[in-house]
Amino acid sequence: MIGNKGLFCFMLVLAMTLILLELSVFSSSDLFVLNKTKTQLIDFERASMQRVLLENNTDKIVFSLLEKNALLRNLNAKAVQTEINSALLFYLAEKSFASTIFFDRFNPLSLDFLMMNSSVAVFQSQGLVYAEYAFVSDVSKTKTVASQLGTDAKIFFMLPAGYSINLIR
Repeated sequence: MIGNKGLFCFMLVLAMTLILLELSVFSSSDLFVLNKTKTQLIDFERASMQRVLLENNTDKIVFSLLEKNALLRNLNAKAVQTEINSALLFYLAEKSFASTIFFDRFNPLSLDFLMMNSSVAVFQSQGLVYAEYAFVSDVSKTKTVASQLGTDAKIFFMLPAGYSINLIR
């Protein structure tokens, strides 16, 4: 009787040890998945931050040059468009591409591309200057300035058709 009791306790301890071992394997597997998820979330957050910076800096470039030209009463729309697009090209050339809205083609960004796909309106009335920059794309509205951000998580920056900034000074 005493021998059976010892054998039963041994079997019980062995079963509990196997259960704990199995749980630790699942736990380390879950830890691996958790760490991988954290890494992906950090990558996604970095890519999202890069997109926000691209958007905000693009807006700042366009607005500041529109404002400068409005304050100087520069009513030459082609000159203002060239100045804005040159500044955008300088900022976006290494970060973005000329693309389609389907992100199927990525060509180098050029001043010609920006000039053909944007417009500027500048006029003065009653002592005020109205200035507007618009990225109008092509007739089919399929061309854009785009950038793919992130390594695992893919986020896209895009200057969409219809993007515009205007001001009155």
